[in-house]
Amino acid sequence: MFNYSVQGGEAFNSIEKQLKPPDSTDEQFASTVASQKDASKNAYEFFEGTAFNGIAGENDAKTRMDEIDKFTVTFPKSKMDEQVTSYAMLSLSQLHDNHRLVSYAEKALAGNPNNLPALLLLANNYVDSSEPGALAKAVTYAQKAVVAAKADDAAADKTQKISAGVGHSVMGRAYAKQSKTLPSISELKSATALLKGNDEQQYAVAAYYLGWDYAKLNKLTEARAVLNEAAGIPGPIQQPVKDLLIKVNTARAAGK
Repeated sequence: MFNYSVQGGEAFNSIEKQLKPPDSTDEQFASTVASQKDASKNAYEFFEGTAFNGIAGENDAKTRMDEIDKFTVTFPKSKMDEQVTSYAMLSLSQLHDNHRLVSYAEKALAGNPNNLPALLLLANNYVDSSEPGALAKAVTYAQKAVVAAKADDAAADKTQKISAGVGHSVMGRAYAKQSKTLPSISELKSATALLKGNDEQQYAVAAYYLGWDYAKLNKLTEARAVLNEAAGIPGPIQQPVKDLLIKVNTARAAGK
């Protein structure tokens, strides 16, 4: 389906590349090309939409990325560019191609500074990076994501709240790594409030770091409360949450 759609798009693109007949003037040829393109416009849009559906339905990251590369060449300035960019960043993340992933996200932001998937991807990438200045970059991208998400809007939907919540969570994690514990707690409290009931996995991540911050300040009761809630959420962060909760409970018992 995808390959035939691309062939259709290439056929449409070839209209402009055809040679001008010797007996045709430039004006006549330009008019002929314009008429052919206009007559084929609906078919082109059908091929574009079908090719995008092929990308969206592909489960293999490498195959999906290969299709995206073909799509962007065959259907330039597509109305689905933002969705295609999101699939590209997902694919590159799954392929662990970090260099290309960052380049793709930055390119997406050049076209749309409020592209939330790109902002959050870069924020998450830099908060886990060891390169110099990475944490400052993480905070900058996360702040922009929070502003772009507009979660404070009365009409804000679940997706906006999750995006803003992840932005606050990244800032909290970055501040925690910089030993800025109080600003970290502030951001992580905002994150958990937005993520609770909307995204359990992201909530658990924010809760883990919030519990860590509370424990660092010896606020063990607060740490225990937030970790207890997160400990029951299945996922990759569940075991670290339980391990930290054991340490907090041990410290509380020793304190008594």
